[in-house]
Amino acid sequence: MYISRMSKPPKGLKRPRDPVQLGKLLGDILTGQVEDSVVDARNAAAVSLGSKGGKARANSLNKKSVLRLQRKLQRHASANMDWERAASTHTRPSQC
Repeated sequence: MYISRMSKPPKGLKRPRDPVQLGKLLGDILTGQVEDSVVDARNAAAVSLGSKGGKARANSLNKKSVLRLQRKLQRHASANMDWERAASTHTRPSQC
């Protein structure tokens, strides 16, 4: 099983681990006694460039590269279907 890296906590108000303290904090936030703010620490210039990257790459690919990427995507999709089918029947997937 693949386990991804743990995400970083938000840069706002830290949540206590104690359930009673957490309940009090949530009550204070809901009643407006404490302001819950999340600070976005990302670079605005990098965020704006990141949204343009996929479109720019798609426009720069030639037909051969597009077909190669489509075949690769199709292979991965069929492999995932094999694994899902195997997981549902509790058997090993067929060997290629």
